[in-house]
Amino acid sequence: MSLRVIAAHLDGSHADQHILDTALALAEAFGGHIDATCALPNPTLNVPATGRGLFPGVVKDLAKQAEVRWQEQADKIAHGFHKWRAAHGVPEMVKPSASGIATAAWREASKSEALAKASSLADILVSALPVERAPATETLDHELSLFQEGRPVLFMPKGKPARVVDGVILIAWNGSPQAFHAITAALPILKKAKAVHVCSVPEKAITADAAAELVRYLDWHGVKAKIVAPAKGKSAAVALEAAVKQTKADLLVMGAYTHSRLREWVLGGVTQHYISDAKIPVLMAH
Repeated sequence: MSLRVIAAHLDGSHADQHILDTALALAEAFGGHIDATCALPNPTLNVPATGRGLFPGVVKDLAKQAEVRWQEQADKIAHGFHKWRAAHGVPEMVKPSASGIATAAWREASKSEALAKASSLADILVSALPVERAPATETLDHELSLFQEGRPVLFMPKGKPARVVDGVILIAWNGSPQAFHAITAALPILKKAKAVHVCSVPEKAITADAAAELVRYLDWHGVKAKIVAPAKGKSAAVALEAAVKQTKADLLVMGAYTHSRLREWVLGGVTQHYISDAKIPVLMAH
């Protein structure tokens, strides 16, 4: 398995530069192609529905204005992408190059097309943390749309460039199908990592030797990993945060919403913790 098609979700913020740089690092490492697209929400979502005190004509005008604003922003984001592509000398092509060089193209999803649907055939999605874009309720909608196609998502925190291809990787392992999906999606990156660590926080469904079993699995795939003991008496989120600092990890790999999404959103959980307050890139899968 390799990462040949990388979807870069851009929203016009300062995070776009890091998203594109990270997507390029992946494309260069795996001879891949970058499909950049506008990650701004569908403009019709912000238009009031009829029957709320507005005449149909007014609603239609509001929808038209929203579409115009969306197109202006999308064009600005596209211009930024093409400027970045030219500055980095990335050829504009619609598919991966047979020669193995990194390529890129702009794909403007239709305004009615869900973001995840636009990237459903990508091997991995690179996106800014949703919490940086919207209030809590919109953030939850954004997360669900990203995971609904079953693609792994690499969330990028803002602030500094990330080292995801040849850095130190920490795997959060709880034995769940979601965590396993994240690991299999990350295997190409794990094989190029400087070092790989596994941290398994005890839960009801996980045994004491779960981390050792995963280390054996990774070894069969040519990945040498070491076990990191979690901090005792701490929540899963706090224990993982300590493991990130201990290993000086550049990337965290974990399953997304291994418990109920609503439960994590309302009561808090590991997924919500890292989506809300990640200091390093997080590769998640559901």
